Amino acid sequence: MIIQILASGSKGNVTYIEEQGYSVLVDCGLSARETVRRLRSAGKEPEKIRGIFITHDHQDHIRGARVFSKSFNIPVILSEELYTGMDPKWLRDINNIQLYKTGSDIPLETLLLRPFPVSHDATQTVNLTFTNGKKTAGLFTDLGTVSVLVKTHALTADLIIAEANHDISMLSRGPYPLWLQQRIRSKIGHLSNKQCADFLTETCLSGKIQNIVLGHISEENNRYDLALQTIRQHLQNHNIDIPVQAATQFDGCKEIIL
Repeated sequence: MIIQILASGSKGNVTYIEEQGYSVLVDCGLSARETVRRLRSAGKEPEKIRGIFITHDHQDHIRGARVFSKSFNIPVILSEELYTGMDPKWLRDINNIQLYKTGSDIPLETLLLRPFPVSHDATQTVNLTFTNGKKTAGLFTDLGTVSVLVKTHALTADLIIAEANHDISMLSRGPYPLWLQQRIRSKIGHLSNKQCADFLTETCLSGKIQNIVLGHISEENNRYDLALQTIRQHLQNHNIDIPVQAATQFDGCKEIIL
C-alpha cells in the first residue's frame, strides 16, 4: 500500500492512497488544477484515480472535488448524512456520487476504507482507516477531541497521520480573535501539539504503530519544527522510538510504502 500526502493544512488537504494499482484520494481541498499538478509532480496519474473520499464539507477538504470529479469522471464518495446536509454547491452537476451509511465499511477492490464519525464542526466529519488486510493506515485530523472510538481505530494502525494543529501559547498570542481561539481549542475544533502527543503516546504504548506523520499544522499558530519537537520529546520521555515526520501545506511529504 502506498500513501502520499500531497497537501495538509488550512489551505487545502489531499491524500493519495494506492493498493495494487487501485488509487483513491482522501479529500480534494486544493483546486482541481493544483491537485493535478501535485499528482503529476509526484509521478501519479490523475486519470487513474478511482474515487475521491470526502471526510467533511469544510472548504479546505472539498474545494476541488467537483471540478476534479467532472474532469476525469471520478466518483465522489461520502456519507448519506453529509450529502443530505451539506451545501449542494460543492457537488453541483456531478453525476457520479457514491453514498455510504455512517458506520459502514467501504470495500474498494483490495482496499477497505473504515470511516467513523468525529466531533469536528462540519455538517458531518469522519476520520478513517484504510487497510489491505495486512497493513493499516489511519487518518486522524480535524478531530475536535480524541474519543473512545478514535482510540479504538487508532490501535489497528501501522501508520498514523495525526493532526498537531496548534501550539497553545502561539494560539493565545496570535492574530486570531478570542471566539476563533475558543473554537479551535474546543471539542469541535482541532488538537494541540500536547493533545496530539498524548494521543500518540497512548496509542504507541498499546498499539502497533510503526510510522507517524503529523498533519494539519497551522501556519499561524504553530511551526513544523515546534510540532515535531513537542511530539518527539513526549514520545522519547516514554521510551518510544518511532519515526515522526510532518506533512506540509505546500509540498505534503514523500510517499510511504506499507
